[in-house]
Amino acid sequence: MLYNLMNDRIFTSIFNDSKNKNVTARFLSDFLGIDYEYLRDNMKIKVRKRPIEIYSNPYVEFDLYVSLPDMVINVEANNRKRNEKSFAYAGKSYYENYDSKKEKVKKKVIQLNLNNYEKRDKEIEEIVPKDSVNTKYLQNSVIFEFFLPAIKELCYDEADERTKKIISWSVILLEKDINKVEREVMKVLTKEDVPAFIEKMRKLCEEEKAEEFWENYHANVDNINHIIKTERQLGKKEGIVVGEKKGIKKGIKEGKNQGRYEIIRNMLNINLPIELIISSTGLSEKEILKIKDDIYNIEKNNEVLVL
Repeated sequence: MLYNLMNDRIFTSIFNDSKNKNVTARFLSDFLGIDYEYLRDNMKIKVRKRPIEIYSNPYVEFDLYVSLPDMVINVEANNRKRNEKSFAYAGKSYYENYDSKKEKVKKKVIQLNLNNYEKRDKEIEEIVPKDSVNTKYLQNSVIFEFFLPAIKELCYDEADERTKKIISWSVILLEKDINKVEREVMKVLTKEDVPAFIEKMRKLCEEEKAEEFWENYHANVDNINHIIKTERQLGKKEGIVVGEKKGIKKGIKEGKNQGRYEIIRNMLNINLPIELIISSTGLSEKEILKIKDDIYNIEKNNEVLVL
């Protein structure tokens, strides 16, 4: 499995599925300590987009937004440090539920941030937001920061029951090994919910893999073509170098032949016996006599011998 539940597409596909309410209710119950049956029977999952003016994309999709009779819960899966988008969501959720006439919040606003980065001083942090105008604590609003890598490393055997569930969920959210995910899922979900959860995880990871492939398809093709073009250019350069080397070898060979011609001509000019020239050069009598004739003809016509 190449991906985990912190992948935006996989996260939203799992927890925003209304047919998957049992899993979403259990997930929120374990992290927030809210009664599971209350969540399951009363929550409404709202898949929606909200305008965020401070971002280049005018519409940013929630990871998970749940509405209940007395509260709203917004969940964000963050893979980078202090994602400002999460706090923007918390503020907007608060003011959406603020009754200006009665000067109070109609529903409690809970922001749950699941962070995929280390936080050494504490694994879980609870933040009560302050109003930027009068610095009073905002009514009925809270932000929970869960630092998953740190939670994942807690000692499971020494933890209380709720913390054990949060540890298991941290493994489920971060782990890319489907076998390890399945072991942890069995600790937090019912036996009836486990098979469908695992099957959906496998399918979503495969779809994400395919999606990533097609997103990068043209880039990959361009990259391959570039490699082929580069290899061809390198091959051409290498061919030229080899050709030049072969040309040098040919020149050396021709030089050697020309040198041999000079030696044989000098030997013949001083009237050395053919037998001595044969023993000195390794050439046959027929070859030496041919060279002798060539020398005579070339010098007669004032040409250069090329052997």
